[in-house]
Amino acid sequence: MKIRNMLLVVCLLAASLVLMGAAPSIKVYNEKLNVIPNGSGKVTTQLEMTDILPGSVDIPLSTWNGIQDLRWEGGPAGLQIQPVLKGDNPYLKVVVPAGAPASFTLRLEFDVLAPKAAAVAKVSGNERAVSYRFLNTGQLPVAQYRLTTILPEGETVHSVQEALPKGKAGSGAQVKIINAESRQGFTLEAQNLKFGDASSISLKIVPEKKSPVMLVVGIFFAIAYLYAFRDIVRNSTDDNRPAAKKTVRQDLG
Repeated sequence: MKIRNMLLVVCLLAASLVLMGAAPSIKVYNEKLNVIPNGSGKVTTQLEMTDILPGSVDIPLSTWNGIQDLRWEGGPAGLQIQPVLKGDNPYLKVVVPAGAPASFTLRLEFDVLAPKAAAVAKVSGNERAVSYRFLNTGQLPVAQYRLTTILPEGETVHSVQEALPKGKAGSGAQVKIINAESRQGFTLEAQNLKFGDASSISLKIVPEKKSPVMLVVGIFFAIAYLYAFRDIVRNSTDDNRPAAKKTVRQDLG
């Protein structure tokens, strides 16, 4: 009897969850930072919102230094967005109208100023320490967060000092070094960020060094080319020489 009652309770709970639907969340939070040489940059963000109910909801933004010229598109008709950019934890106050689709995509674009001195410190020589941080200050959990950063031309990642959150068996933050747009960069990925959870990365950036191997290979191929076509080069050189003057002797006898 007890087992039957327990099964009945479980079935009722499962049925109630189906009727209620999944909990509202930010299914995907993708950010791309394109850094320019002076340290400032342009950010494009794509948010995939799921099971959102009508009413007000806060969407957190990364702790960029000075968000400027914020633009957005997408979302249902009648959607209202109010940026709150002051303080260390900027966010968007979004008001979803009644009758709006429960799932929609929102795209953001904005410029950011160069990081503060506390975020970018010169370590030694041309080596710099850089950090980026996303803190979920909103009521919606972020199922998948991803930051893609493209460094200025001529810069490269020397080492990753720390990536948060930490976890076991791939459950923590994942970092990859990438090459995109003929420049180097990195990606930071984290999952299931609830209220108060943060994802961050600290790394060292250095000027990119040209590989001496490529220089040696280039010289080798140049020498090989000249050697293989030496006869053509020699004949071409001979053809370009001025013709020798011929002396005509005339008998005077």
